[in-house]
Amino acid sequence: MRTALFLFVLTSFQFCATVSAHAQLAGDPIAGIDENCGNNPDDPERETVLFLTRFGVFLQSSAPQVTPDSQGSGSSPFSASMVFSPGTNSATAPLIRRAGVVYSFPETTYRTYLTDFAFETEAALAAGFPAGSYSAEYNSDGSIISVSRSMAEFNLPTPTISNFDELQSFPIGQAFTIRWRPFENANSTDSTITLRIEEIDDRGGFVKTVFIAPDYCKKIVLQPTDAEIAVPAAILQPGKKYQGELFFGRTGYEEKTTVPSLLFDTLDSKQTRFPLGRVTGGGTESPATVRSIVPAGDGKFTLTVDTPGASSVIVETSVDLKIWSLYARMPAGPAGVTTFDVTPSERTRFYRARTSP
Repeated sequence: MRTALFLFVLTSFQFCATVSAHAQLAGDPIAGIDENCGNNPDDPERETVLFLTRFGVFLQSSAPQVTPDSQGSGSSPFSASMVFSPGTNSATAPLIRRAGVVYSFPETTYRTYLTDFAFETEAALAAGFPAGSYSAEYNSDGSIISVSRSMAEFNLPTPTISNFDELQSFPIGQAFTIRWRPFENANSTDSTITLRIEEIDDRGGFVKTVFIAPDYCKKIVLQPTDAEIAVPAAILQPGKKYQGELFFGRTGYEEKTTVPSLLFDTLDSKQTRFPLGRVTGGGTESPATVRSIVPAGDGKFTLTVDTPGASSVIVETSVDLKIWSLYARMPAGPAGVTTFDVTPSERTRFYRARTSP
């Protein structure tokens, strides 16, 4: 298993798909678990590895709508990445060749080489790294070590959640199921699926991972031919904000190569992130009626809402009226009226309030 090799290398969204692909294809997902929780006790960093991945990031903001997502990737929605780890070998000047084109690495003082190529469209990525034969090589004490492999067209299906609307509200303490359109032409030989749920802050920043499948430590299996997974009760908590991420991957991973001193791995992957709705507290929530909005200077304002019979008030915010996040939760005020101050963080931002019994 070569999973651990990339834990310290890939810091972008490729990380999850890469680790999942190698872990799933390294052996049986249940029988392969050992007392090290599926980790190979051998040191994988001894091998010389060159890794090439093509990657696309998408956002699903409604039931039918899945679009390229530059925000999720932090830059361009499509990219190709190359990673070279020399292991314990004397290795310099790594590169990849294709039909007269050379993809090289920038100079680095670290043992591991990493470089990314950004693309604004899927077509541009497919043109920049098209189907064909690729040769990975490096210099070892004056000798060129090289191995070749073929890459297919970048034509993965885009992960799409099929029960999106159902996932926008959860009764507290109940299990739920996430479903997606099947991964067409997937198989256990070269295909992988990973599903991850993250807690995020009000700005969409990562807080922690609360659920992941497959999870070998917890014996949660997710096969590439699956189209749904059950999420246990109590994973999501009231007052927290969550998003899901669904990865489809297809790898060229092989246990053996024609050159034992160089392992050349390839992976195509697409990731779709999607919002998960609020966790309701078991009672009936309802919109709060706005009584007044009073400017307080510097863009701030005071909002007063009618909250008769409510025990608490929940304020949510959005920049696009599609994805809402928690802004504040507070006890309802006396006499059925609640007042709170709002400090917008963007020039244009929307707010809504609702009550909870």
